[in-house]
Amino acid sequence: MFKSFIITIKISYNQEFSGGLLPVFKKQLLNYIWFYFMCQIWLFIGQNSEMSLTTSQLLTYSLLSTVFRPQMDIITPATSSMWEGSIIGRYTRPMPIFSSFIAETIGKIWIPTFFTLSFPLIVLASIAGINPLPDSFYTGIMGMISLLLSVSLGFAMDFIFAALAMHLKDKCWAALQIRESLLNLLTGAVIPLNVMPLPVGNFLRLLPFASLASVPINIYMGIIKPANALLMQVVWNVLFWTIASIVYKKSEEEMISFGG
Repeated sequence: MFKSFIITIKISYNQEFSGGLLPVFKKQLLNYIWFYFMCQIWLFIGQNSEMSLTTSQLLTYSLLSTVFRPQMDIITPATSSMWEGSIIGRYTRPMPIFSSFIAETIGKIWIPTFFTLSFPLIVLASIAGINPLPDSFYTGIMGMISLLLSVSLGFAMDFIFAALAMHLKDKCWAALQIRESLLNLLTGAVIPLNVMPLPVGNFLRLLPFASLASVPINIYMGIIKPANALLMQVVWNVLFWTIASIVYKKSEEEMISFGG
């Protein structure tokens, strides 16, 4: 199965780069522009108001949320496959269906994004004086562990959404756009929960969405202690993967019953 997983990643990667590097790079231009404007916003706010995070921390936070966006905002081919009914063909592949979606996501999104956005942006940001390094070696390791748990939780949430998407019919695309917008806010990927009004930030920290972006970034930067945060991520993973397995299987049965 591992060999099939790697082969699927390579095939997906080659398909994405079949037209060369430039078309893939063009897809990331908006992310570069977005990061630049976020930096300008934080620089302006930092000079004119007091917040719980320093300007330097806000810049690092935005850098990390941009660099790791594909891992903190998981979108797999599962939704389109369930909605279109093309998922049937995936059962002929010599690997579990979830593994197939994960491998495609790594090959089509993660690897191209690393070469065209993540790595270049870290280099450019470092030259500009934005520190991409963790608060300490310990927080760096804990932050990476937290990121792995975030990725796992993100896949579970995406599979749950995909299982429900087939019931939306022609409203699926609109629902996907709403989902992305809400997640960017609820996860703290755009605006750190630390700088939101205290009641709002505290409430959002209680939700599972905070485990996708806010928690791994805050642990990496040494802003919060990792023990309780990692424990909550584990709890959310167990809960959401259980739900994903049940809901996805049910949706598959309904899809097959109605002929795809």
